[in-house]
Amino acid sequence: MIDFLLKIGRLKRYPRMGWIVSGVNLAEIETVGAHSFRTALIALILSMREKELSRDEIDIRRVLEMALLHDFSEAVLQDIDRRVIPYFGEEFKQLKKRAEKRAVEEIISSMGDHVETKRTFLEVIEDYMLEKSKEAKIVQVADRLEVLIQAFEYEQLGYPKKLFEDFWSNIVKEVENSGIKSANKLLEELLRSRNRKKGSC
Repeated sequence: MIDFLLKIGRLKRYPRMGWIVSGVNLAEIETVGAHSFRTALIALILSMREKELSRDEIDIRRVLEMALLHDFSEAVLQDIDRRVIPYFGEEFKQLKKRAEKRAVEEIISSMGDHVETKRTFLEVIEDYMLEKSKEAKIVQVADRLEVLIQAFEYEQLGYPKKLFEDFWSNIVKEVENSGIKSANKLLEELLRSRNRKKGSC
């Protein structure tokens, strides 16, 4: 188990590549681990609010498990900025998914003889990658919202808004089309905050 925890510890050091590509100063780049933490918190908030708004049954424990594990593959593969994927062609998406699955299996195998925990982790990550359950959809949209919140944070630090327009133009649509009501409520609040900030500049 210690070997496993050390491998996952890499996520506390690995930078999020999208911000490097966008021009954020290296000293201010968030790590994958920091992103995963806030994604988990957003996913928890969304799942609790979604139960109220949609009256759906949501397994909040499953949501938290998924949010904490969703970036495991990056401990081996590191973070890949989504903007580079089109350069590799459509087949790269499938190749990336296979690589992520193999990376996760390698990481989880380092848990040693913790068979039940390994099985559970693999099931949770597979659920996330399939993107079919309500819980997976909540974590997916929480992941996207975290990117927008981080972009807004950088804007508040004084970075030009034009550096992050790719994120806003693409991810806002993804959130709006997610079918998760609580995510759209949070997005509306975020956009209001961003517009107020624009008005005060």
